[in-house]
Amino acid sequence: MDLSRYLTRLHDDLIAAAALGDDRTQQIAASLAKATEPTLRLTLLTALSDFAKEVSAELEGSTVDARLNGDDVEIVIVHDADPDQASAQPDRTDFEQAMDDLGGNISRVTLRLVDNIKARAEEAANANGVSLNSWVGQAVRGALREQSTWSWEPPHARERRSEPQPPTATGTDGSTGTDGPSAAGPGATGPASSNEGPAERA
Repeated sequence: MDLSRYLTRLHDDLIAAAALGDDRTQQIAASLAKATEPTLRLTLLTALSDFAKEVSAELEGSTVDARLNGDDVEIVIVHDADPDQASAQPDRTDFEQAMDDLGGNISRVTLRLVDNIKARAEEAANANGVSLNSWVGQAVRGALREQSTWSWEPPHARERRSEPQPPTATGTDGSTGTDGPSAAGPGATGPASSNEGPAERA
């Protein structure tokens, strides 16, 4: 919403009303209209903000906000998170928690975007109720999370990893070799000797 047209209309009405007086009166009216423009702009923004609050009070699950963007006022509708959907979200992984726990000093960077991408990024930031800088930071962190989740492993997972077991010796016939007695146990006897003759008939 462009506030300039409303301020221009008020300015013209004030000049028209002062036209009934002399030149000095008209000059004072023109100077007064120009000097009060910032105050009038702020008053209009306050009225729109109060109106947005009243609308938000009548809505369920959404919030209406009036924000000043240069000379324009933007009406933004923010949809509140559904508690059922929030409870249905999966548990946070160790990597996601580690990314959110990152801290440190804030570094300033220069980001060059083409106009249409910058405009779409600003629209997305306004839709989420955050500034463009905050939205870009969230987008970078989300991209890092998606890129590194597949290869990242938490430190405690590496500590729990067991040491590799030594290979088991295998005989040429596929049987597993053992150092102790036969697997049949002590006292086990092998098959009858092939030299024994047939049983003696009675």
